[in-house]
Amino acid sequence: MLDVPRHNSFGGTPLYCAATRGHTPIVRLSLRTGYVDVNAAEIRGRTPLWIAAFWGREVIAKLLLYTDKVNVNARGVDGTTALIVAAQEGYEGIRLLLGTCHIDVNAADDVFIRTPLLIAAQNGYDTVIKLLLDTGKVDVDAKGKYG
Repeated sequence: MLDVPRHNSFGGTPLYCAATRGHTPIVRLSLRTGYVDVNAAEIRGRTPLWIAAFWGREVIAKLLLYTDKVNVNARGVDGTTALIVAAQEGYEGIRLLLGTCHIDVNAADDVFIRTPLLIAAQNGYDTVIKLLLDTGKVDVDAKGKYG
């Protein structure tokens, strides 16, 4: 039997590491076993979905979301969610996250108190802004730490 380490020195599980590197077949295989914790976070609180959103790995995000076990609102230690980092990086694959019924589209990070809409607007990501507004759930008057 192969003894696979449960996490690396930063607390990342094999699933997290595969999501980070974009190894879709490994993610698919890991999920198929049913023995992985899809919400296991590394030391900075980042989950496999968070890191997939950060790197724009849409196929991996979709695989994770299809498990119906993912906490889409999980936060890193700085309070960022997968939706926040997807908006921050301007990934149009954000529509995958927006399609989940339990996503908090107004969740703000803990440092600058910025919502996904505010972050997308600050970075000029028109398509992301439109996708967020199309949900009909966004608080367009939300303010960040500095107004």
